[in-house]
Amino acid sequence: MNRRALPSFLSSSSVRVPLRMRDHVSSFMLLFNGLALTMILFFSSYAIVGQILRSDYSGATEFSKSVIVEKIEDLQSTLNNLGGFLKVAIDVPDARLLTLVQDTDIDLSDYDYVVWVRNENNSKPVYLKKSSTMIFDDQLINDGRIQELITSFPVANGDPVLILSPQISRLQQVSTNPNIVVQGFALIKKISAQEKNIGYVVAFTSLAQVIRPQWLQRHQGFYDLKINLGKHELYHLSYMGSADSASGLVIAQDTAKFANANLDLRMRFDATGWMVVVELVPWGILFAGLCITLVGWLYFNTNLRHTRYLKTANEELEKQNAALSFEMQERERLNQALRKAERENSAIINAISDAVFEIDSQGTLLFVNTAFAKLAGLPQETLRGRNLIDLLDPAHQEEQRRDIALLVKGQKQTYRVRTSLRTHDGAHRIVDMVISMLRKDDNNNTRVVGSFIDIELAERTAQALLEAERKYKIIWENAMNGIYQMTDDGKIISCNPSFAKLLGYDVEEDVVTLIRNAHMELFVKPQERLQALRAIENDAVILEHQVYRKNGEKIWVQETVRRVDDDRGGVKYYEGSMEDITSRKETEIQLKEAKLQSDVASRAKSEFLANMSHELRTPLNSIIGFSEIIRNEVFGPIEPKAYQEYARDIHDSGKHLLSVINQILDISRIDAGERELNESLVDIPKTIHTCLGLLEGKARSAQQVILNNVPQTLPKVIAEETAIKQMVMNLLSNAIKFTPQGGRITLDAEQDRQGNIRISVTDTGKGLDDDEMARALSPFGLIDGRHGKESSGIGIGLALVNALLKLHDGRIELFSQKGIGTTATIILPKERVDQAENL
Repeated sequence: MNRRALPSFLSSSSVRVPLRMRDHVSSFMLLFNGLALTMILFFSSYAIVGQILRSDYSGATEFSKSVIVEKIEDLQSTLNNLGGFLKVAIDVPDARLLTLVQDTDIDLSDYDYVVWVRNENNSKPVYLKKSSTMIFDDQLINDGRIQELITSFPVANGDPVLILSPQISRLQQVSTNPNIVVQGFALIKKISAQEKNIGYVVAFTSLAQVIRPQWLQRHQGFYDLKINLGKHELYHLSYMGSADSASGLVIAQDTAKFANANLDLRMRFDATGWMVVVELVPWGILFAGLCITLVGWLYFNTNLRHTRYLKTANEELEKQNAALSFEMQERERLNQALRKAERENSAIINAISDAVFEIDSQGTLLFVNTAFAKLAGLPQETLRGRNLIDLLDPAHQEEQRRDIALLVKGQKQTYRVRTSLRTHDGAHRIVDMVISMLRKDDNNNTRVVGSFIDIELAERTAQALLEAERKYKIIWENAMNGIYQMTDDGKIISCNPSFAKLLGYDVEEDVVTLIRNAHMELFVKPQERLQALRAIENDAVILEHQVYRKNGEKIWVQETVRRVDDDRGGVKYYEGSMEDITSRKETEIQLKEAKLQSDVASRAKSEFLANMSHELRTPLNSIIGFSEIIRNEVFGPIEPKAYQEYARDIHDSGKHLLSVINQILDISRIDAGERELNESLVDIPKTIHTCLGLLEGKARSAQQVILNNVPQTLPKVIAEETAIKQMVMNLLSNAIKFTPQGGRITLDAEQDRQGNIRISVTDTGKGLDDDEMARALSPFGLIDGRHGKESSGIGIGLALVNALLKLHDGRIELFSQKGIGTTATIILPKERVDQAENL
């Protein structure tokens, strides 16, 4: 190294000695730290590798054990499920039983033989599963000696019992790669139903059926598995010859519960190739750490000398770099300011609603803003490079090419011209083209700046406004209703001809000039009119007033008026329309008077019927009483006997007439609003049963059949029990009256989906058409041809039922068909159903 090339301060002896001492200390510390770090890594990796190997063996053991236990439990669970199925299918014939078992989800594939033995004399075993196997004594199974096996071993209720016996099977080898030796066993499960033994299920299998070598080979190094029952070996799987002679590591010994026995599990694993590699990792780390420490120490000492010489040069370079960095930052700041100004200028130009463009002296587009692209219907990138003159109306192209050339030469000033711009779809939009300025670019080329003002929409808007005004004028002049505008103080601003005609004026100008205050001069009740106007807020209102015509005549008008506000929220004026409703108003007044007279007449009729009924009941009570005394011969026998028959007829006729008078009185009281309900909880089935008892004799004499289909579980209703009985009696009486001999009458009741109670009476009589049903529901509405001597009446039965139902907020439904019969239904609303019974 040339010492003369070093800076002067590095050549001094006062500095050289401390630097060398510091370098030696640094070199020693580097070597010491490298060796310490290497040893730390060696011992840490050695501990981690040991933990990994132990964890791998432990995981393999737990996995293998979980697989074995799960499969053994599945074997026992399948037999329990089969026992549950056989308990249910105890009455199924043996010939049918096998088919039913195959149709279930019970999987018997893990068993070689499954036999069902009923606990009955002379019952033959039923083979639910049979397969060819070499590990079981076929003579024991096929010769029917299953019963001997069952009696040889006591079996209790609960889980199956495992039977291991030489007469069933001996140790046999079933595979050579890997080597698998198994001994078959039997599982016997006792089946009981209602604490009575009904039979046994006997299943023959071996652990080779449920333990697959593939499951155990998922972990490398699995070597040996033994499953013993006490001193007996049930299953033995091993690789690479005999497990006893192998040098594998014994990992775990555990037990597993199976049926009534505890199985001993013993598993061993052998080290695999990757485990050997993992064990060598710590020693590799130690060797690599020593090599790296040595190389690093040598490299440090070599570069330490170069570092001292480069330090001064780096300090000078840092100063130069700092100055250069400041200059670059300043230039970047200026570039950012320039880009920001360009973005702001571009945003301002794009925000302008007019289409701005820049062209060269030949008309080629160099720049267009967003408004230009939107007006032309093409992207900005597509427009750049196209000739502006080609986008104009062909009739103006030559003129504009010439004017732009004169402008560039300085022979023409900036100008404005109306033309049309062709869009991307071939249409032309009317625009004003403004050539506003010339400028020079950085290369001293002339640039022309201009803009387009779209006036297509403005012209269309003006045309549409003219058309709207024309249509409005036609509507205004030809409207049938009178239309007006009126100030708050009653001055009419304008009106149409119909308004003038409505008030009796010849032309609308007379209305505007002659009427000074419409509030006071036109309206009969000006204060009501003003009060209604002050109440108007946002929506229009409809008013009815009387107004004066020009000749002083009063007419009724219907006015639709709304308030129009000014900018300050005050009333600018009112506008609305008027329609002459004098004829309709007079008709309404006449109808109200007619209704009043009708109500008075109806009330007088009801009062008359009530008074008449009351006056008739007094003599009827005497007639009924004396006729009953004569009929019963209270004061002794009467002669001749015909008088007794006459007294019976008088008594029956009086009772019938009294019933009719009571019904007339009820209808009259209801019409007069004097009938009140005495409500309580009514048991509908009990009430209907009472009514049937009263009319049963009448139906029997007519040789009619009455069917009562009313359920006893029907909820109670809140009603008047007397009214319910009266309604049901009327419907039953009508059904009996109008049903021929041998007919059938049916009573039904239910609570429908809406919660209403429906009580129906169906007969097999002649039936009614629509007109007859309407008359039947009206008071005193008799049906032609239905009444004979034996079915007399005055036609108030259904009308009374309908009136009583209205008092209960209910209704009646009639369904009838000629020649088939009639169904009358009483409907009581759900609000009258006792809710306590529905909880």
